Amino acid sequence: TKVSATLETGWRSDIPGTQNIMLRLTQPLSVKGRTLLPAGTVAYGRASGAPGVPGRESWGQIRVNTFVT
Repeated sequence: TKVSATLETGWRSDIPGTQNIMLRLTQPLSVKGRTLLPAGTVAYGRASGAPGVPGRESWGQIRVNTFVT
């Protein structure tokens, strides 16, 4: 599921492995018109990325496992 969120902790995609992260939802998470998580919910998880080239885009993956409203 895609969610709009702001990264609250620093994450460096140039560091190998996974890192702990904290996100804050900027919009509510809704399914079929029902709000599951309101905007402002804090989410905790892990992020990992592929080593990139300076000045170029690289991919990253974020998995969240804890939500605090």
